[in-house]
Amino acid sequence: MAESFFKQDLFLLGLSLVLGLPILVLVLGELSERLARRGNPLAQGLRQIRHVVLPVLAALFIMRYILGMVGTAGSVRWVETLFWCTVIYAALTIMRNVTQFGEANPTSWIANVPTLFLALARGVVFFWILSHILSGIWGFDLSKLGTVVGLGSVAIGLALQSTIGSLVSGFLMLADRPFKPNDWIVVGGEWMVVKEVNWRTTRLMNYMDDGLVMIPNGSLASETIINYGQEGAVYKMMAFFTFSYDDPPDIVKKVLAEVLSGLDYILSEPSLLTYGFKDYGIQYRVSCSVDFWGSGAIWDQLHERLYFAAKRNGLTLARPIEFQGELGDLQPKLAPQKIADMLRATALFESLDAATIDRLTAGSTVHNYAAGEVIVHQGKPDEGFYVIQTGAVAIAIAVQDGAGQPQDIAHLEAGEFFGEMALLRNEPSPISATATTVVRLLVIDGPLITQLIEQNPQFAMAMNFFLEKRQMTVNTITGMEDGQGDQTVHHDWLDIIKRL
Repeated sequence: MAESFFKQDLFLLGLSLVLGLPILVLVLGELSERLARRGNPLAQGLRQIRHVVLPVLAALFIMRYILGMVGTAGSVRWVETLFWCTVIYAALTIMRNVTQFGEANPTSWIANVPTLFLALARGVVFFWILSHILSGIWGFDLSKLGTVVGLGSVAIGLALQSTIGSLVSGFLMLADRPFKPNDWIVVGGEWMVVKEVNWRTTRLMNYMDDGLVMIPNGSLASETIINYGQEGAVYKMMAFFTFSYDDPPDIVKKVLAEVLSGLDYILSEPSLLTYGFKDYGIQYRVSCSVDFWGSGAIWDQLHERLYFAAKRNGLTLARPIEFQGELGDLQPKLAPQKIADMLRATALFESLDAATIDRLTAGSTVHNYAAGEVIVHQGKPDEGFYVIQTGAVAIAIAVQDGAGQPQDIAHLEAGEFFGEMALLRNEPSPISATATTVVRLLVIDGPLITQLIEQNPQFAMAMNFFLEKRQMTVNTITGMEDGQGDQTVHHDWLDIIKRL
């Protein structure tokens, strides 16, 4: 009926072919060019429809409806088979382009579609068109083939139960999407980064040795998986530390709070709890929200700085009672002779007699600081007069009442000193001092240095010389003249000597 209708309107059919085909070609060409300029991979599929599918479709249209050739003719069958093959080719290309678009645009809905679904869609399109070609065009009976395929599937299913189990688990896991590529996850206690999730296995990169790990989805589905997300994700860090029963909890919490205050990447106020009593000490829990990508640096800074802070404050990091080794006393202790030698090796003290050195030795303690720790806070009193034994310290000063960006004014190394405000009790320090490497300091009581200045004119002159040099450095960097300028920025170091 339809065929006779088109024969009667041959002119209209020819006109629609002559006008419609060029218009469709132009529309597809313009659309593909626009997509190509935007970098959209779908442009490739549209070009294949324009250059491959449409010419064959036009030839089939002419043979069937213009020339009136019947569908059972051999030439028509071959052209129709070619047409459906071009449709398969273009459809698979477009589906691949859709996948590429999703990979290039992680925020699009396509990126959230599991790759297994796209693979199944490609398989359905291919086999549906192939069955149409075989049965609809060439007249093959596929019912017997379906029976054979069904029996074969049962046999294969029995032989490949474990593999099929992995496939089903992979399908369910892809549908649930517990993680995606580039996510950081913990599987079996191991840190991994997800590289690829496919229908059978998941490929992971081991955090410890950068080795590629391939885990069957069936095995992975039975594991407990912790997903920490990607860059920018917030990670709840929790750490436990045990200190001796001889260490008061309020002092321990104060030290922990000071250590945490100087850490990077922390996003929330840390929580400190006296968590419980162990056989070997009191356990404390530290928890806070951190930037996940900085968690490794935080763990390193936290443990290193707590080690030195425990030493400085005479705290003892407890150990299990079953451990039989000797860890030594955490409180750093040096032989008096070694401290005396360190003082004599410092230019400021080299001219002092043995009795004076002994007095200074008795009033000195050894403090260790990790790289990045603040030793002296601007605006707070100095704890003592600091002499650097090993390492390096950066001296900085902040303008605008101490609220501005600190500006380095000096970099001190072994044998140099700072902490002059310890000579004047309870006077706030005009500078800050930060360890740039692991630093060992001799901390001398301020009153001892004050007494030494009053009793030893030669030492007072040496101290005056060192302070004058530092004052000149401050003046040069801050642009001040001697004794002039904003006192929140500038401090007259020589005034220390004059006031004693």
